Amino acid sequence: MFINDRPLSVFGLEPNTTVERTGGPAGNLVIEEIPNSSGAQLIRSELNRPRRIIVTVAVRATTEAQFRERLDAVQDALRGALEVRFDDDLDHIFFCQLEQSPTLGAEAPEFRASTRELELTFVAVDPFRYDRYTSTVGEGPIAVGSGPSRLITIVSAPTGGTSDPTEIELRDFLGRIVARLQVTDTLAAGESFVFRHNNFRVDKFTGVDAKVAAIANLNQAVDFHAFFVVSPELADRPQGIFPRIEVSAGGGILTNIYRRGWQ
Repeated sequence: MFINDRPLSVFGLEPNTTVERTGGPAGNLVIEEIPNSSGAQLIRSELNRPRRIIVTVAVRATTEAQFRERLDAVQDALRGALEVRFDDDLDHIFFCQLEQSPTLGAEAPEFRASTRELELTFVAVDPFRYDRYTSTVGEGPIAVGSGPSRLITIVSAPTGGTSDPTEIELRDFLGRIVARLQVTDTLAAGESFVFRHNNFRVDKFTGVDAKVAAIANLNQAVDFHAFFVVSPELADRPQGIFPRIEVSAGGGILTNIYRRGWQ
């Protein structure tokens, strides 16, 4: 198991025989009976609830004080956003946070007196697992896994900048418009708009580290206004036909950075 690309040993922990992830994207299909008829109808899907990952590890020390020091160190190291990978699926990551402070288990048998069990509970508000490495394309197809992709779209100014509002569109595998975003602002040479779809955020970069929020400049009156969700429903995966993102107005050079999502 790896946390933020570091093995458990960095945190003073050792894999236990019960190290495992539990559960998948949780939820239900909500159905309702049809009056005076057989069967039922699907009302909505609730299959994307947070995922909990429970991991049991071993912590080694020779005194109770050392156990407590190790526990404090683990708590400090696992604060904030975490990327978790497992040895049997090293190419995918979960985006997690430690849900509760870990607690030491009961004392081990005498022959393992220097080892105590420690249970770690992580919660992934986004329940899907994602490709470890990002992929990058321009105005080409966005490959989709069995879950939605995490997506960042960058529109960089051409050499002479732009004179019209920047507009981008998401189209499904049949070419139908699914969502559209328009920024009522222009770009000078060297500037760019960065759309972080999963965070509902737009920034205008005027330099390497210089940016301003541009969310207030979105034109919410355009048809199909919405941040982009690149989901399996927009693709014909068996045929290898995937959704596309394109600059539909204003000009600019498009770059899409994404991670495929998986159940």
